Formats: sequence, C-alpha cells, structure tokens
Amino acid sequence: MKLWAVDLVNWPRKLVNVVPKGWTMPSEAKKLKIGVLAETAFEMFVKVVEHSNGEKSYLGFCIEVFEKDVEVLGYDLPYKFEPFHLLYEFCNGGMSSVLEYGG
Repeated sequence: MKLWAVDLVNWPRKLVNVVPKGWTMPSEAKKLKIGVLAETAFEMFVKVVEHSNGEKSYLGFCIEVFEKDVEVLGYDLPYKFEPFHLLYEFCNGGMSSVLEYGG
C-alpha cells in the first residue's frame, strides 16, 4: 500500500532529471550501510543482539521506524545494519568530537 507518491528528488544546484556524478542507488551487490551503535544506555531505542551462531539482530524503536519507512518508499532500498563501537576518548568532548572524528 502506497501512502503517498514520491516526487522528483531536488538535488543541490538545481539539477533537474540528472543524478549527480558519483551517486548510485544501493543494490543487492552494494547495500546501503546503516551504522547502529552497539552499546547504548537506551536499549528501547536501539539494541544490537549477538546470537550464539554469530548472527546479529537489530531491535528497538528506531530500527522499527526505519524499517517501516523503507516499506512505504515505493522502490527497493537494499540495506544492511552494521554495529559500531564508540571509544570513550572520542565521546569525551561530546557529539561534535564524534562527528569530527567520523567515527
């Protein structure tokens, strides 16, 4: 069920009907990677569960909202969640230091 029609993308610099150079839609061969914080104090929002066989499950409110949004896009968006760990020395200065690190 499609809730709304997806219109044209408004690219920077007023490009019309042109995909910017270097940008491609994710494919099954190269999925969009979604970073998920592996350790968090707010597990109701996002939680990574590692099973005994090494597989991981991604749970929580944010994961559910993302997955529902992907369902209503109207086109296929291959993605995969990837857990990442923040080291304390990068968090000590607040979120701005994390963003500067890129990490």
